[in-house]
Amino acid sequence: MDDKVKRRRRLLKLPTVENFARNNRPRTDETTLALTNLDKNPPPFSLAPVKALCAEIALGKVRESEIEERLMKIRHPAAHQAAAEIIPEFMKFVSETRLEGIEDLQGFKVSYPIGPNPDGGTLNIPVAPTFVCFLGDQLVPVFLVPWAEMVFSDFQKILMSSIISDALLTHQDFLGCDALILAFPLIPETRQRYRISWGVQSYAQMDRERLNHQFLKYGRALANVLASLDAETEQ
Repeated sequence: MDDKVKRRRRLLKLPTVENFARNNRPRTDETTLALTNLDKNPPPFSLAPVKALCAEIALGKVRESEIEERLMKIRHPAAHQAAAEIIPEFMKFVSETRLEGIEDLQGFKVSYPIGPNPDGGTLNIPVAPTFVCFLGDQLVPVFLVPWAEMVFSDFQKILMSSIISDALLTHQDFLGCDALILAFPLIPETRQRYRISWGVQSYAQMDRERLNHQFLKYGRALANVLASLDAETEQ
């Protein structure tokens, strides 16, 4: 497949809600710049195996004695390093909260439409908790963010929280619930992680009108990047 075709398909396949929020800015030109950078410099590896292992631990599918063996199965060196750093802190979180993972809701996902796809159909953000659990007597979908740096601006936190609230917390299974964002950024100049978390409803929410306005800006920015890609193709 032609490299430019791959790039186009990658741009039109929207990422998970946290990565979608990360690529949004308040202004169209800023979002265009962010998407241009994503096109030119896509992530060199995936942290999905880190999230998958944390989910299995939360669901009780991996015992502590099996963790080292499971870590060795994560092949990419950087993903392996991230998992080795995050898992001890995640285990502390599991122990401290005594959470109870819910296997029946594992893999739950909502496709959240944000506008037309230039190639036909609809652009959808996948809103998928890493796992769902009981924390105390509360049902909580948990979104684990395994990045080394927590780079969300307040605008991006509000956008992500608003999308999760509108897409997920209006679903019958999660009415009356709050979702938890759980992250483990690096302590600067170390290889150690620390835990931060927040409930999405602790942030002011964008109403549907403001969300639609932001989605229009994203759509314009995406169209700008696709037009640049088409012009590059014609050279």
